[in-house]
Amino acid sequence: MHLLYVPTHRPALDSVAAYVRETAFLSRLTRAPVAFALVEAQDGPWVQAHAHLLYELGQELNLDTYHITAEWFEGWLRVLLEELELPQAQADYFMRLLHPPGLAYGAGPNKAALLGAALGARVLHRRDSDTLPSRSAADVERYPVALELRAITRRLDQIRLRRPNGDRDARGAPPGRSSLPPVQLQDQPEPSATPPEDVVHLVATTYSGDPPVDHRALLEAGIEFPLRIEALSAPGQSAVELAAELQESLVAEPARNYPEDFLELDETGRVEMGASCSADLWRAIPELPMVETLGSDDVVKNLLNVLQHPVIFHARKVLHRYDAERAAAKPDNIASYALCKLRQILLSRVLLSGAEGAQSSGLALDSTLLRELFARARAAVDPAQLRDVIAEFARVHATAANRTTGRVRDGLVSAAQAVERAGGQLIDQVLSGIDDYTQLLDVWPGLIDVAARCGLTGEPA
Repeated sequence: MHLLYVPTHRPALDSVAAYVRETAFLSRLTRAPVAFALVEAQDGPWVQAHAHLLYELGQELNLDTYHITAEWFEGWLRVLLEELELPQAQADYFMRLLHPPGLAYGAGPNKAALLGAALGARVLHRRDSDTLPSRSAADVERYPVALELRAITRRLDQIRLRRPNGDRDARGAPPGRSSLPPVQLQDQPEPSATPPEDVVHLVATTYSGDPPVDHRALLEAGIEFPLRIEALSAPGQSAVELAAELQESLVAEPARNYPEDFLELDETGRVEMGASCSADLWRAIPELPMVETLGSDDVVKNLLNVLQHPVIFHARKVLHRYDAERAAAKPDNIASYALCKLRQILLSRVLLSGAEGAQSSGLALDSTLLRELFARARAAVDPAQLRDVIAEFARVHATAANRTTGRVRDGLVSAAQAVERAGGQLIDQVLSGIDDYTQLLDVWPGLIDVAARCGLTGEPA
């Protein structure tokens, strides 16, 4: 079964409508059952409008749609946790991790994974609510599922890959402008059909439009400032390499569109989880439930990269648009986003040490390995080094503020002050998030099994 889902914490009628229609398109490409789910992070005035839209489109398209509201999920999760027979304090703890009160980028994928297990899904297709499908020159939607199905759960030698260097692909076909035949009915191999190290577990694309990392305020002061911020995540990387990567991610890739369909290996970790397709691994590995931390939903992607397992990029990009609140670039929003970015940097610095020695494609993709990586990283934490990162982050924003004016200046000043006020609390938050994740890894397989066994205890609203 395939479950296509949209996690959201905002009104998203246009994105929901577009991706319900993509799910209907998916149903014509596969013999497997398909369904759509809208996963709400919180209650809000938009929820009722979402419910009405889902009902109308489900009737029109004869499609199974699930509206996972915050209230419904909390009740359902309590049932699942009761089935695990945990002490009440532990059940409350995991309730907080899996249904957090604040914005956690990993929470939506984790909720969708539990729903997928309950529905008997194998493949999850994620579409974020600040994206829309791209359109062809003839103004027709170019749905990502058409290319995701060509690679997910298949061995590399079964996939027609484009080679950037001009080499022939794994099946011997020359690269050409488009190496893919027209879309046709697809079936996925069974999980046991091929060795895990040869199977593609993740297929994704990148964004057109607004860049995934919002450096607009710092860029007004000059390119050197986002460069200094990105250098904090990549100690030892040359300024030339960082500048090239920043130019690619902020300017070149968001402006790039591919009129022809193709698939290729992602060898640089460029794909975005906000337009992705994953299979099997989500049953064993949850995403990080850290609140207000960019990149906390990249666990599976990063693990595959560390272990040198294949991740496939496809050419049907989605259009990414900042929501109205972020687009307004108000000072408070600039400061809030800066804190999310800093937590991501601190997390990456901690986890870098845990990844050392894991560069082997022979290692298994499972929660045991991940627990070892996180434990190794936790044991190697250097608080003084992390404090230096925080100080430099605040310094960059304060210096950049002196080169800007108006609301951008106010936002950068606010960001620097917020970082200085938070100080070591940010380190505590990141380390606590890592500890929470290792606890979640212990119960995740059991939760997935319970969800699969119990199904949807009471249908979602």
